[in-house]
Amino acid sequence: MILLFRHRINEENILLVTAGVLLLTLPLIAILNREFAKKEGKVKRSRLSANPFSGFQEFITHKRLVGIAAFIFLFTGASAFLYFAQKELLTDYSRADRKQLLGSVELATNILTIVIGMFATNRIARRFGMPTTLSLVPFVICSLLLLVSMNPAIMLVLALQVVRRSGNYAITRPAREILYTAVDREARFKTKPIIDVAVYCGGDVFWIWLITLLGEGGLKLGLTPILCVGAAVTLIWGFVGVYLGRKHDLDDSE
Repeated sequence: MILLFRHRINEENILLVTAGVLLLTLPLIAILNREFAKKEGKVKRSRLSANPFSGFQEFITHKRLVGIAAFIFLFTGASAFLYFAQKELLTDYSRADRKQLLGSVELATNILTIVIGMFATNRIARRFGMPTTLSLVPFVICSLLLLVSMNPAIMLVLALQVVRRSGNYAITRPAREILYTAVDREARFKTKPIIDVAVYCGGDVFWIWLITLLGEGGLKLGLTPILCVGAAVTLIWGFVGVYLGRKHDLDDSE
């Protein structure tokens, strides 16, 4: 909707519209909390530990949680390498051209996410299982990163961004959330935030430092070899997805 009215709404008003949309979620949150409170009142659940460090204890002693953390850490790496390529290739474009290109990426990502989520996600998970569902997007991105490294054109990078983001929203992230159904409530509610916040943000910082070291800040590598390193990171991400998926399917079959 914002894309349709971008010529009539300035940046300040766009922020106000965004804030209004966010405020609309508050009553929905209140309704959901009330409904879940009713259901939890009918079912007796074990209380979570009062120890504020129990989430960290679960994290360092639970192999599955370490695997999920590694999966997210490598995901942030794939994202960082793509954003680096995007930044480098958009340098010569004007601000107006960048806004138009990135707006098109957002529109394509949202449309593709809806289509995949409605018609493909469930079918992929049911037919091919968790190993394929978790590793499909990483392996596709790895292949496309190698292609982009041979021909670093901005349109290819933006198309890859659409694939990465829509694939993550519609396939990888839902599959990743399913992994938490195999752990207890202590891990789900106290360790998951550690992984989603600390590992995710820490991964962003780590990969930015690494890319800086590979590029202008250290080894002086060009865009092509840096993208090859990104492809290697994405390949490892895919294999971690295969491992987690197989472990999850094996536990479900027992």
